[in-house]
Amino acid sequence: MIVPCHRISATTFYRVMAYFNKRRDEIGAALGRGERYTKYALDKLSHWGKAAGGHNVTLVNRENDTFEVITAARGYHLRKGSNKQVVKLEARRCTCMKWQCFGIPCSHVQAVCASVAIDHCQYIESYYRLSVYSQCYAMNFQPIPHDDY
Repeated sequence: MIVPCHRISATTFYRVMAYFNKRRDEIGAALGRGERYTKYALDKLSHWGKAAGGHNVTLVNRENDTFEVITAARGYHLRKGSNKQVVKLEARRCTCMKWQCFGIPCSHVQAVCASVAIDHCQYIESYYRLSVYSQCYAMNFQPIPHDDY
């Protein structure tokens, strides 16, 4: 059975429209609950934050906010960990590269922020804010007219 192209197009259109409406409603509800960031960003923060408590932080250069972070020993027979990472807060850089790749503070950045009593959430990239994310789904759809018109 061959399905006409216009039927495939219409089906795709209505599925996308329904998805956009669903996402718009979900984001609106999350904003209504006072949430600020996407679930993805919060899950990453939480996962990496669990390791942050065991890191040792040393201030290396106060002028450009450079810190050395030694990770805690972990894993089977404590063979993992004890790695050294360098965090440059002002430049938004960590030598583990997770911060740069994901735009979310890694465990090293979270440990540094905790050691100097600042909120690590200020270093989450803006595209993870629900107020910004909602703009992806702000587009309005226009009805598809009948083929004869």
